[in-house]
Amino acid sequence: MPFERLNARLERARASFGLESLALVAADGITLKAPELPPDVSPAEFVFYRSEVPSHVLGHLRAEPAPEDSKAFHEFVASLVPPLRFRSEKLDLYFTLEAALEKLVESRRENPSRDSWTGLYLVAGDHLELGPYRGFVTDHHVIPLNRGLCGAAVSEGRTVVSKNVRTEASYLACSLETRSEIVIPLRDAWGRIWGELDIDSPVVDAYSERDRADLERWCEEIGMRIGRMV
Repeated sequence: MPFERLNARLERARASFGLESLALVAADGITLKAPELPPDVSPAEFVFYRSEVPSHVLGHLRAEPAPEDSKAFHEFVASLVPPLRFRSEKLDLYFTLEAALEKLVESRRENPSRDSWTGLYLVAGDHLELGPYRGFVTDHHVIPLNRGLCGAAVSEGRTVVSKNVRTEASYLACSLETRSEIVIPLRDAWGRIWGELDIDSPVVDAYSERDRADLERWCEEIGMRIGRMV
């Protein structure tokens, strides 16, 4: 079923946070995972909104009991927004991207660039939509192609590297700690740009030519392998 992998992620989170239950219900009425709760239990409930349409509810997450590590749980809750925005038939695409991203993040864990945020954006018409990511919570779920370094990478079809984002007039701030950023387009076998890789660092001039070459090689492989699913 299309929600199997999302349910598996919820189950891992439930166990990790030591919760009795963790239920996610999509706004369209499809129950992703909704175990029965005792009548005397009042679960903590989190409501997701689309950033560009605040009145549009995406879904509800119910946790019981309230998680002790609220910061870590908040980051987990925020990370669920991107897959909820995907149509059910695209969830396999989302989790294929997430698995690839996880391997990349793990491989760079000891990298001197000290990546603080690593994520993927997908092209959707005249804008980019946030896909899977690792790192701090971001409000930039949607980015127009004519804005920021992320928009430039796709609209100009090139890798964008900023040694110091504070000198970039077009920079869209995600975190006050970010100093460097690298953005690389993802192309399918026919050269169509369908997404991009975006990495931030708290270090000035963090990304070397070797970093760039290694990441562009990863993007070329992922772009062609996964591009046919988009």
